[in-house]
Amino acid sequence: MMTPIEKYFLQFTVFAIFALLQTTRLDAQTWKSVHPTDSSVTALAISPDGSRLMVATQEGPFSLDSHTLGSKVAISSKVRQLHDLSFSMDKRSLFLAGGTPSETGMVEVTRWPQGDLLEVDSAHSDSVQKIAVNKNGDRVSASWDSSCRVHRQNQLPIEYRGHTGPVLAVEWLPNNTTILSAGIDQTIQVWNGEDGKTIRTMDNHTGTVLAISIRPGEEWTKTPWCASTSEDRTLRFWQPTVGRMVRFLKLPSLARSIAWLPDGSRLIAGCDDGQVRLVDPQSLAMEEWKLPEEIGRPFALVVSPRGDRVYLGGSRGVGLFQR
Repeated sequence: MMTPIEKYFLQFTVFAIFALLQTTRLDAQTWKSVHPTDSSVTALAISPDGSRLMVATQEGPFSLDSHTLGSKVAISSKVRQLHDLSFSMDKRSLFLAGGTPSETGMVEVTRWPQGDLLEVDSAHSDSVQKIAVNKNGDRVSASWDSSCRVHRQNQLPIEYRGHTGPVLAVEWLPNNTTILSAGIDQTIQVWNGEDGKTIRTMDNHTGTVLAISIRPGEEWTKTPWCASTSEDRTLRFWQPTVGRMVRFLKLPSLARSIAWLPDGSRLIAGCDDGQVRLVDPQSLAMEEWKLPEEIGRPFALVVSPRGDRVYLGGSRGVGLFQR
């Protein structure tokens, strides 16, 4: 006869083994396909109609069928060493950002899906790392020249110089006027996109801030949340309009890319140890998926509008995870 304690530990062990087996089967079944690349993937975006996955690499941009990762089509662009790409909210323009290190940063705007060149902006003096576009069609670019530039409809550009080092991440808050930017100076800066004035600085990170992501959902519009990842190996959750860090989590491995599920319920992080981690922002509970070796170290991450597909871009290829 087993004691109650022995029964408990036996049941716990069986459950743990079962959960491990389930996780292993999940990894094997749900990585639907992988597309190898000749160079590292730097950014991903999904076309407005959901049919194509846009892929940025150091050798140039191309698109893939979003369901199969096949049917590769090259995208014409003069941007060298591409770092980011993004669609406008009205779904009519594609923005590509990059440039030549220590020489020129470039943002190229093309008409989607026709591909006509609409604008080339080369005002930055170093590579553009990130670009974000709000619902009004205004855009902000973040550069290795330590500045951000805001282009608003029918107005002169605004330059922001609040950072003391290269700026690696930038996002608009839901009000379409407030901007978050972050980078090598280990800070997240909150500033006004209409006049370029700093509102506040959040400096809890102890390493370079690599990425920031705004929590989606109407319930987060009044008091927005954002997440950040840093070389200090932490994920931090913020309420930037009040300057509050809500909570943080130390990860087993550095996360270079993050994205929210569309309902804002969990944050996805692509980590250097080959794991994708889903984090609950309330409880900080984590779920892990193992990346196929063919993807390599993950650098880019995007989630489909319905949240049923997650795309990871890495040092060797692009992978599609079917949830």
